[in-house]
Amino acid sequence: VLLLRAKGEQVKLAVVGDGEEHVRLDLLAHELNLGDTVIFLGSVPNSEIPRYLAAADVFCRPSRSEGLGISFLEAMAAGVPVVATSVGGIADFLRDGENGLVCRVDDPGDCAAKIALLLGDPKLRHRLAAGGRATAAGYDWGTIAARTSAVFRTAMTRPTVRLLVATGIFPPDIGGPAGHATLLAHAFPPLGYAPRILTYADRMAPPGVRWVSRRRPKGLRHLVYFLRCLGLGRGASVVYALDAAGAGLPVTIAAILLQKPLVVRIVGDYAWEQGVSRFGVEEGIDEFQSRRYGGAVGLLRIVQRFIARRATRVVVPSIYLKRIVAGWGVPEDKIEVIANAVPIPERLPAKSEARRSLGLSARALIVISAGRFVPWKGFDLLIGIMPELRREHPELRLIIVGDGPDRARLEALAAGTAAVTFTGALPESDLLCYLAAADVFALNTGYEGLSHLLIEAMACGTPVLTTRAGGNEEAVEDGVEGRLVGYNDREGFCRALASLLADAGLRRKLGAVGRRAAERFAPAVMLGRLDRLFRAL
Repeated sequence: VLLLRAKGEQVKLAVVGDGEEHVRLDLLAHELNLGDTVIFLGSVPNSEIPRYLAAADVFCRPSRSEGLGISFLEAMAAGVPVVATSVGGIADFLRDGENGLVCRVDDPGDCAAKIALLLGDPKLRHRLAAGGRATAAGYDWGTIAARTSAVFRTAMTRPTVRLLVATGIFPPDIGGPAGHATLLAHAFPPLGYAPRILTYADRMAPPGVRWVSRRRPKGLRHLVYFLRCLGLGRGASVVYALDAAGAGLPVTIAAILLQKPLVVRIVGDYAWEQGVSRFGVEEGIDEFQSRRYGGAVGLLRIVQRFIARRATRVVVPSIYLKRIVAGWGVPEDKIEVIANAVPIPERLPAKSEARRSLGLSARALIVISAGRFVPWKGFDLLIGIMPELRREHPELRLIIVGDGPDRARLEALAAGTAAVTFTGALPESDLLCYLAAADVFALNTGYEGLSHLLIEAMACGTPVLTTRAGGNEEAVEDGVEGRLVGYNDREGFCRALASLLADAGLRRKLGAVGRRAAERFAPAVMLGRLDRLFRAL
């Protein structure tokens, strides 16, 4: 409104609705001397909404997130031209210049320019209003009821898929397979599935989840797990293994004996990870693929490749990992690329809100990094470049979230550097709060199948700086959603991070694009592709 008034537009803003931000926004309007220009109408009955829309020249809501955006469709139905951001479900129906105008996320100048364009051009308002009414006609209750009825009829006639999900971990354990199994347990029954989940656990698993105690000796617990797979797998339509290691071998042998379709989810090279962490392997993952190894590493490699080759289908989260698995002798037509789902809460805190809740300074420049403390995550470099960057930005802080075998070494490396803080492992809600509070999320990693952390940071609207490693280039395009540099490229990392810290406008631009890009990894996308795969088998 301030920008429009500066352009000479005599406008009034009427805000219909209520919520926890009401008092803050009302105070802000008065602080900016807009008390007579911005009118807060509070909640009004649905039946009254058309009356307010009929009085409007433009409907605008510069949303950061929308499931669908029913208010925009209501405005279109009322013949009011709309200005909106192309986020969430809005992108499904809003076509810039045809039935409305699109403005950039978190860009008041662009939003004001689009409103001013409409206010100054009655013919454009009329054309967009007509386009909007035509769009809204496709969302009338008769059409929606007919489509919903068709979905119900299809669901009622679909055969139930009995799915055995074999995983090594399940909540309260933390990790990708645990989150994946939980999502299947909650989201698949409404799609016509009867999932049974089998896991290892330290103590009794949640109700409905079968489990084998980790307190049993190695070998014995794997045998018990195999026997449970045999029993549960007899009635299964499809067997789904969430790793090619602890759970993968017993369930693979059981599926072979039972002659059941087996889908194996592979999100990394377990033999390489264990080799680097425990057995002195120094090669990167790509070089590792062409080298010969004996001992424990060689055995892990044999087991992993046996599981992948015997699977009916292999699911990987990235094209990069498809190339890795194909190198194990698995035919490419057996490998399905289905990106990991990254569930994001509908409401994420704004940066200022996140900083207040975490006790972080509003004036500081904050870089967040996170992950398991293992050699290929490259936290050393980030710690090492902090003194150089702080010469230009004394208020700079690096916060590292996570835990792992390298923690003591990294803390010793950062000793005496007040700019570096370690939080330890955090619950998902706290991690997202830190990501939302950051100016930049930095990840110097030598390997990623497909990084959840990158996508979560993007969903928070935080610009990302990472490496051209693994599947990172499939989530981030350099200069579009974030910045990409080489792994352990000290000069490149320092230069790219310095440019982001110095340019708040660039950070906002990358963050806005990244937020939209993160929607590609919504759970519904992954669940739909898995559903089609399982039913085809």
